[in-house]
Amino acid sequence: MKTRKIRTKGTSWVIFAIITFFPACRLAYYPTSYNAPVLQKQGDTQITGVIGLGNNEIQVAYATFDHVGLTLTGSYFAEKKEITIEDEVREITEHFTYLEGGVGYFDQIGSFGKYGIFGGAGLGRVPADFRNSFYDGNQTSLRKKLFLQPAIGFTSKLVDVNGVLRLSAVNINKETNLFAEPGVVLLMGYKNLKFYADAGLSLPYKHTGSLTWDHNFFIIGFGVQLNFNILGN
Repeated sequence: MKTRKIRTKGTSWVIFAIITFFPACRLAYYPTSYNAPVLQKQGDTQITGVIGLGNNEIQVAYATFDHVGLTLTGSYFAEKKEITIEDEVREITEHFTYLEGGVGYFDQIGSFGKYGIFGGAGLGRVPADFRNSFYDGNQTSLRKKLFLQPAIGFTSKLVDVNGVLRLSAVNINKETNLFAEPGVVLLMGYKNLKFYADAGLSLPYKHTGSLTWDHNFFIIGFGVQLNFNILGN
């Protein structure tokens, strides 16, 4: 019988604290940060690098037309752990990978307001450390996701603020749970270079104890964003 012992190496103290506080959890779903673009016209492009809880992300957004945009988010995260199987202690490295794409509509509200609604799907792999199943660090499982993400906020020369409500349907180990993920995105900077920060919650429809896997309740990320118009507009 496996006894799970967690000791993370090379990851942030925040992730360590959360995992340590919930030692019995089978954390398979780490929600990504919010790819909630601030687009205004055709050709607008945003590239954001974010370090978050259980995610190291690259976010891309592009305005294909004046009111239609595309989003792409890729995430990778690895952590080392120690597990005990039949009294033998092993050190393993778990890998979380994920890629999603979306399409949406955006527009202005007066001089400073803005809103948008994006939806899409994603696919990735997570460690198959599930309840009532054998796990030695080699097993993985698909992670599938559908999402709908309305957002509203305001923009200025120095500060952009977005209020976001992401609705996600996540399937892992052939079990689906629904999540409401409200949050706030803050951008600070000038013109082409801005500091990115977000914070939010991931609230499940089903109690995670009823599933074979768990999720992280918190969404926190920090990064840097590049803004430019690829068409020179």
